[in-house]
Amino acid sequence: MNDSHCRAIIGPVLGLLACIPAASVVSATELQPVTVERLSERVVVATTPLLGRNNVVAIATRKGLVLIDTGACPFIAGELKRELEKQLGRTDWAYVLNTHVHDHTGGNALFKDVPIIAHENAVEDTKRIAEFLASEEKKAPSLRALRGQLEKVQEQLDSGAGDGENLRGQLAFWQGIESDIVKGFEVIGPSVTFTDELTLDMGDVTIRAAYLGRGHSQSDIAVYVPEEKLLVAGGACGPGFPKISDTVGIPDIERSMALLDRLLESGIEHVVSGHAEPKGREIAEQRRDYYRDLLAGVRAARAQNLTLEQAQAALGVEQRFPYMREAKVFQGTLDEAQAANVAAVYKLVQP
Repeated sequence: MNDSHCRAIIGPVLGLLACIPAASVVSATELQPVTVERLSERVVVATTPLLGRNNVVAIATRKGLVLIDTGACPFIAGELKRELEKQLGRTDWAYVLNTHVHDHTGGNALFKDVPIIAHENAVEDTKRIAEFLASEEKKAPSLRALRGQLEKVQEQLDSGAGDGENLRGQLAFWQGIESDIVKGFEVIGPSVTFTDELTLDMGDVTIRAAYLGRGHSQSDIAVYVPEEKLLVAGGACGPGFPKISDTVGIPDIERSMALLDRLLESGIEHVVSGHAEPKGREIAEQRRDYYRDLLAGVRAARAQNLTLEQAQAALGVEQRFPYMREAKVFQGTLDEAQAANVAAVYKLVQP
């Protein structure tokens, strides 16, 4: 399963379990439930390939371990937490930061005794997740698809196909998630919130969190670690084509542009998004450039009194945004996604 399967349904259901319905497309028997990648001696990325990558990042500091995001549910968080503690040889969790809610904070329940930091808007987002989880009707599609995946893996095991040990690991993984969904679990929101920026002095490492404005969600933050030249961006700098939703305003776009510009000037080299392999600084440059060029293009179209249709024709991906050709589109086509973004910004820009 790739990121597009997962992200395409996050908006409609607003659920931390949003990736699970797409899980039925997983067929490879080589996937491990949890994998890790070291970015440095201090930084480890752990993820769940079976869910199309759902990254969490652990940073080892003098004052304790810092975790960025916690996974979709407590079972997954437990698997990730154990692997990170094994990799780092420590269990002294000092802080948790949530880049946004969606399917990245269901594991907060495992860190009740640790300060959990997020943007103030995450409080409302967390309530929506809790409502989703409490609804048997809303959970039903996820459970049906998940149980289909369980049956598929069991059939492979029974037939002797593939790597038996690997398949048993996958089976236990899906069963653990199924148990969390069926029983439900406590949805924990942030215990510490901020409005604009927050800094943690961890002795040998500085953790800086800053609000990106409404975009991928209404609580998007970027977490920057200057000593590691690391940006953890959640949903803000992934490989997907950006979507300008109805909740986004011009100040949000300008805020994201300015913050990404500032972070790029500071010298970031590694970018970790929520649902893709770690990238270099180019993924942040691409997102900043897209927002800048889209806003400038629509403003110019408005100044020339172009109609919406004329603006959309002038601001096609091929004509003005060739660097976005390879971006993943979660619904529809690339041209349709770009036309929708032009229409969204066109409404916001005064003629």
